Amino acid sequence: GWDRVVRPLMLQVSPCMGIVFCFYIGVSLLSMMNCVTAVLVEKVMHTVREDKDVHFANQMCDLFIDAEESITFEEFRAKLHTKTMRDFFETINVNISAARTVFDLFDVDDRGRAKTAEMIDGFLKLRGPAKALEVMMILRSVHSLHTALNALQKDQISSVVKIHQRLLEHESKSA
Repeated sequence: GWDRVVRPLMLQVSPCMGIVFCFYIGVSLLSMMNCVTAVLVEKVMHTVREDKDVHFANQMCDLFIDAEESITFEEFRAKLHTKTMRDFFETINVNISAARTVFDLFDVDDRGRAKTAEMIDGFLKLRGPAKALEVMMILRSVHSLHTALNALQKDQISSVVKIHQRLLEHESKSA
């Protein structure tokens, strides 16, 4: 075994080199085992997270199973007393009194209704770190700005068309 490698080192170089070599082999083995353990732990944590997400999605589906394709805030608020919803708000570290804000994140078209499937998907996204909630709020704001800019653009185009028509009318009268 190792005797064939260490003995010439100790006899021909220095007895201390045997100790250094053994220390080197020990540290290398420990490092390699640490890497293998880290990979296994990461894989297990990923699997557990996926299992929790599937379990949570099933709970949310069960909670909103009686809902149609979309729900109103009143229907959403009626579910706030359930353990599933309390656990959800606790998981995203948001007070349940902010339920209206959370619901508004899912009501992307401001009709007062949120699509159930998109809401459940949003719940899963919000379960990430606190940054996920902030990103969802920013996305909501960007969507609102996009809608407002589209409306403004349509108004501007309409105004330009009207001005163009008036100019054409004015040119035809003066000719």
